[in-house]
Amino acid sequence: MMEKFQIAVATLPKSRLDIHLDIDMIKVALIYGDEVKLYSLSAEFSTYTQIISGMNNDQFGDFEVLRKL
Repeated sequence: MMEKFQIAVATLPKSRLDIHLDIDMIKVALIYGDEVKLYSLSAEFSTYTQIISGMNNDQFGDFEVLRKL
Protein backbone atom coordinates (compact mmCIF):
# COMPACT_ATOMS: atom_id res chain seq x y z
CA MET A 1 0.00 0.00 0.00
CA MET A 2 1.44 3.35 -1.03
CA GLU A 3 1.28 6.29 1.32
CA LYS A 4 -0.25 9.54 0.17
CA PHE A 5 2.17 12.18 -1.03
CA GLN A 6 1.53 15.28 1.07
CA ILE A 7 2.67 18.76 0.07
CA ALA A 8 2.75 21.80 2.34
CA VAL A 9 2.33 25.22 0.74
CA ALA A 10 3.44 28.18 2.87
CA THR A 11 2.97 31.76 1.71
CA LEU A 12 3.38 35.22 3.20
CA PRO A 13 1.51 38.34 2.06
CA LYS A 14 3.48 40.98 0.20
CA SER A 15 2.05 44.47 0.51
CA ARG A 16 -1.67 43.63 0.60
CA LEU A 17 -3.88 40.70 1.43
CA ASP A 18 -4.31 38.80 -1.81
CA ILE A 19 -4.89 35.06 -2.04
CA HIS A 20 -4.30 34.73 -5.80
CA LEU A 21 -0.71 33.56 -5.24
CA ASP A 22 -1.98 31.02 -2.70
CA ILE A 23 -4.50 29.65 -5.19
CA ASP A 24 -1.86 29.34 -7.92
CA MET A 25 0.49 27.49 -5.56
CA ILE A 26 -2.31 25.13 -4.47
CA LYS A 27 -3.13 24.31 -8.11
CA VAL A 28 0.45 23.30 -8.79
CA ALA A 29 0.69 21.30 -5.55
CA LEU A 30 -2.50 19.39 -6.42
CA ILE A 31 -0.97 18.29 -9.72
CA TYR A 32 1.90 16.56 -7.91
CA GLY A 33 0.50 15.70 -4.50
CA ASP A 34 -2.36 13.67 -3.11
CA GLU A 35 -2.98 16.06 -0.23
CA VAL A 36 -2.12 19.74 0.18
CA LYS A 37 -1.88 21.68 3.46
CA LEU A 38 -1.98 25.47 3.14
CA TYR A 39 -0.16 27.70 5.62
CA SER A 40 -1.07 31.24 4.64
CA LEU A 41 -1.43 34.47 6.58
CA SER A 42 -3.47 35.99 3.75
CA ALA A 43 -5.96 33.13 3.79
CA GLU A 44 -6.10 33.22 7.60
CA PHE A 45 -6.79 36.96 7.68
CA SER A 46 -9.37 36.59 4.91
CA THR A 47 -11.16 33.85 6.86
CA TYR A 48 -11.21 35.89 10.09
CA THR A 49 -12.49 38.92 8.17
CA GLN A 50 -15.39 36.92 6.76
CA ILE A 51 -16.23 35.44 10.17
CA ILE A 52 -16.05 38.76 12.00
CA SER A 53 -18.01 40.71 9.39
CA GLY A 54 -21.05 38.49 9.95
CA MET A 55 -21.05 38.77 13.76
CA ASN A 56 -23.02 40.97 16.09
CA ASN A 57 -21.33 42.52 19.15
CA ASP A 58 -22.15 39.61 21.48
CA GLN A 59 -20.82 37.01 19.06
CA PHE A 60 -17.65 39.05 18.48
CA GLY A 61 -16.89 39.01 22.21
CA ASP A 62 -17.34 35.22 22.32
CA PHE A 63 -15.06 34.84 19.28
CA GLU A 64 -12.28 36.84 20.96
CA VAL A 65 -12.43 34.63 24.06
CA LEU A 66 -12.31 31.41 22.01
CA ARG A 67 -9.47 32.66 19.83
CA LYS A 68 -7.29 33.29 22.89
CA LEU A 69 -7.79 29.78 24.31
